[in-house]
Amino acid sequence: SGQPAVALPGASNIMLSIELVNRGEDTLSGMKASIQAPSGFKLIGSSYTTGPIPSATQFNINLNFNLSQSVNPGTYNMPVTLTFNVNPDSGNSIVSTTIIVPINVEDPSRYNSNLLLVNAYWGTVGNPRPVYPGSKFVPLTLELSNRGLYPIQGAYLKLSSGNSFKDIVGQADLVSTIASGGSTTATFYISIDDSIKPGKYNFTVLENYFLEVYGAQLIRLRNITFQLEVFEPSVKAPYVKVVSSSWANSNPVYP
Repeated sequence: SGQPAVALPGASNIMLSIELVNRGEDTLSGMKASIQAPSGFKLIGSSYTTGPIPSATQFNINLNFNLSQSVNPGTYNMPVTLTFNVNPDSGNSIVSTTIIVPINVEDPSRYNSNLLLVNAYWGTVGNPRPVYPGSKFVPLTLELSNRGLYPIQGAYLKLSSGNSFKDIVGQADLVSTIASGGSTTATFYISIDDSIKPGKYNFTVLENYFLEVYGAQLIRLRNITFQLEVFEPSVKAPYVKVVSSSWANSNPVYP
C-alpha cells in the first residue's frame, strides 16, 4: 500500500522498496535488476523504471516477497545486480554492477495484542447466579477485552475444569474480529458433581487467535486461569421437613 512496514516471518506480498541515485555524469537506460533472494524469501513481483535515468536522479526498485514462517528474525544481505546502458545517446556501453541490500526481519513476539479476562461468573450476561453441589447445566460466562494495538481475529476458547465438573458446552467461538479496545463475552455450560465440596475452584481457558500485522498472520496461544466459587446450599437433603401434623378439624381420634 506504499506505507512504511516491517518484515515478519510468514508475511505475504510485502514490498521492499530500494531507493537508488544515479551518481554518474551519464544518463542510464535499459535498466534491468536481478536478485539473489535469501532462503525463505520468494520473489512474487517487481517494478522499477528502465530509464532513461539522468545524472543525479533518484529512482526506486520495488520488490514484492512472500516470507516463509521458517524465516528467523535478523538481518539478511541480498545481492541485487543492475545491468544498464550508459549514455545511450552517444554509444551502447553496457555496465553491470552488484549492490548489497540489507533486509531486516523483525521478531514477531514484539507485535502482540492480549485478550484479557475482565470478569468471570456463574450465570449469563446481566444475570449472575450462585451454584451449588449438584447444579446441572449452569452457564459460566467470561467477559474479555482486547488491550492491544492490533485487532484480534478468529478467537477460539476451550475450557478445562476439574474432575468434579462436566463440560457440557466447553468450547466457544468469539466474534470474528475484536478491535483494539473492544470487548466480547463467551458462555460455557457445566454440570457440577453432587459430591463436590463447597469452595473456590480453578478453571483454565485456552485462548487461540491470530493477528494480521504487515501481511503476516501471527498465531497466539495463551492459557488463563481463574477461580469461581461453589456455594454451600442453605437447605440440604432431605429437602422436606415436617412442620406440624394434626387430624382434620383438630378432632380427637380414639382406638
